[in-house]
Amino acid sequence: MGKTNIAVVAFLLLAVLGSVQCYVCEGTINNIPIRTIRPVLNKTVPHGQKYTIDNNGELMQIINITGNAFQMGKAYGQLMSDEIHAIVNAYFHYVEEHAEEELKLITKLPKWLQPSAKKATVQVLRWILRFNGLVTRKYTTIRFQAELDGIAEGANIDRNALVEINMIPEYTKAGCSILGAWGNATINGDLLHLRALDWDTNAPLNNYPIVVVYHSNEKGSQPFANVGWAGFVGSITGFSPVVGVGEKVRKQNTNENETRLGKPWNYAIRDVMQFATNIDEALQMLNETDRTCSIYLGIGSKVNNTFRLVEYSHKEFTVYDDHNFPYTSKHGQFDHVVYMPIHDDNSECFNDLIRENYGRIDSEWIMRVLAPLHKTGDTQLAVYNYRNMELLLQYSRGGVYAYNRTPLRIDLAPFLV
Repeated sequence: MGKTNIAVVAFLLLAVLGSVQCYVCEGTINNIPIRTIRPVLNKTVPHGQKYTIDNNGELMQIINITGNAFQMGKAYGQLMSDEIHAIVNAYFHYVEEHAEEELKLITKLPKWLQPSAKKATVQVLRWILRFNGLVTRKYTTIRFQAELDGIAEGANIDRNALVEINMIPEYTKAGCSILGAWGNATINGDLLHLRALDWDTNAPLNNYPIVVVYHSNEKGSQPFANVGWAGFVGSITGFSPVVGVGEKVRKQNTNENETRLGKPWNYAIRDVMQFATNIDEALQMLNETDRTCSIYLGIGSKVNNTFRLVEYSHKEFTVYDDHNFPYTSKHGQFDHVVYMPIHDDNSECFNDLIRENYGRIDSEWIMRVLAPLHKTGDTQLAVYNYRNMELLLQYSRGGVYAYNRTPLRIDLAPFLV
């Protein structure tokens, strides 16, 4: 039995014996073993290859693309054309359904008017997303525009539709969790990074999961893995061999702390993965960015073997390490641990679990114990080990939360190195 399994078994034994007192945790441990499935190469185009992970009929794609931004985008579009068309159509159909449900609540709206109102609502939403893409374009480096051009050509799809879906994160207020643990907190001192996305598990995005590994020939670039959905070029979750970034919404945001006149945050953190080589460079890049939304960011660095939490907004940029956070009795201080749970005003479950397992934290414990007990990562759940570039990953499917499904182990080293 490996060290990872021993850590989980030890936690279960302690729980049975009553040593683990997580009275505020509402979830249950995920007892499903982690599966390791070798990605299979199934398609090659100029500047790209597509690999498939087949988990009992549920497919997850890994694409490896190289070259300049347009070349990588075109390869992306050619490799994922079917999935990109499907996700665009499915997402806006999903929006239509939600618009119809909301309009039904307007009791004074005549039934004969509801179909026209639904259509108008969707058109306005799409116009807002497209307009957001236009006003942020001057703050966005040309590589993103060139990649979208390439995807549109390679997939033979309307470029405006791609812009629209890539602006969705600017308007999405998802609850999420962030954890960075290293040094004395983890079994081998490895830097581990949890990025748990909590959003709408019924949204169609998770039917088209993808890991895009970029090998850009742009000066200063390093390879990085963008973990998301087909057609998305910005990052919500991602890792390079040296730096990783994940996001969490901030409840405390105000209109004064947000603007549409800046670089979309999902583009900003992708630039960090592509160009930052250590924690200081990552923080400097983000601090100098024309920021838009109010969020938290979790940033890990293999070179520095450390992790930071950033309060990020149009006007704010505050960096927290494992000692300077405004701790409370429900959000305690631990050396070599930085965290922000989904319910940042009620962190007792997270706090208790970290305290009880301090020094024994590993990737499997985070994936199978911490996340499901705290009920975080319902839409996407990712745990990254910076030392060996191993990713534990799962998405929600069929109404089953990601943290309750079979975790997948993906070795990113062959793609990133």
